[in-house]
Amino acid sequence: IVSKYFGKLIKNCGADNKIDFYDHELTHAAAAYYFSPFDINEESLVFTLDGWGDGVHSKLFRFKKYSWQELSKSDAPIFTLGQKRYAGSLGTTYHKITRALGYQSNEEGKVEALAAMGKPDKYTYTLLRTAISVNKNKLSFLINTKKLKRLYNFSAIDKRAKKVGKASVAAALQRWLEDTVVDYLNFA
Repeated sequence: IVSKYFGKLIKNCGADNKIDFYDHELTHAAAAYYFSPFDINEESLVFTLDGWGDGVHSKLFRFKKYSWQELSKSDAPIFTLGQKRYAGSLGTTYHKITRALGYQSNEEGKVEALAAMGKPDKYTYTLLRTAISVNKNKLSFLINTKKLKRLYNFSAIDKRAKKVGKASVAAALQRWLEDTVVDYLNFA
């Protein structure tokens, strides 16, 4: 349906109505690789990480010149919490805690900045580490949706933030994200 709709729009503009579809994470990786200052004659690893696209929230590629190979991927399992559906991923977790701390969508940078002013709350950090961790055997992320449901609960995060301070929750979130990604990249 989408292809037909956009095909008609493109054709009405006088252009070829052929539409090409590309893997979501591959488009991120290709943009990072081809616009980087690195020499394309050298082999490079390219890692992507986001909320979810095409049901996946991260991939690792090997690029060299104009070829690439997907080395691993991490699925973003969908789960329900109340009446809403969520993707289990590092990016979505960061986004949900950003919202729980009282910030709007796309204000994750404010939480990142706030993290610099706090000391990581050990309880929040431990919960995050057990909710999403690195599976070194498959070079992917392990997602524990039961733990994520606790983290995606706005009132629970708000209650924790009132107890230890928003900056401490933000610091735990930022430390977890950095530690988890560094663990993954060191293994890669």
